[in-house]
Amino acid sequence: MKINNRFDLIKKIGKGSFGNVYLSKDTETEKEVAIKMESQKSDKQRLGNEITIYNILGVNKIAPKMIWYGTYYTYNVLVMEKMGLSLEKIFNNLNKCFSKKTIYLLTIELLEILDFLHNHGIVHRDIKPANFVINPKNGRLSI
Repeated sequence: MKINNRFDLIKKIGKGSFGNVYLSKDTETEKEVAIKMESQKSDKQRLGNEITIYNILGVNKIAPKMIWYGTYYTYNVLVMEKMGLSLEKIFNNLNKCFSKKTIYLLTIELLEILDFLHNHGIVHRDIKPANFVINPKNGRLSI
């Protein structure tokens, strides 16, 4: 399936409370991207709020870059740069064990992210390891 005549869906890589996340390929740049899709028929349409938040934050080190958003048939769609593994997946890959140093460093980064969000009038409201990922550009946490 090709979205917006540009983005080829490769496989489903996640499911959230509002919809699905897909690994995709941007045929213009040949880079992998992530696509979030939610049904317009859903009672809980949250993708528009996420797009608004990314627009408020702009390009920064804690959020993925938005590439395109719009509609595809009966879906709201957000295409963004592909990020790395979530904290949940990393934790599970390490037999559910982080060193104390890792915990301290992650705590500092998480607090920096929350402080940044709060300084921009944003409350996260869904803080859990699955919702924080590693940014492959700088190796730091991202939302």
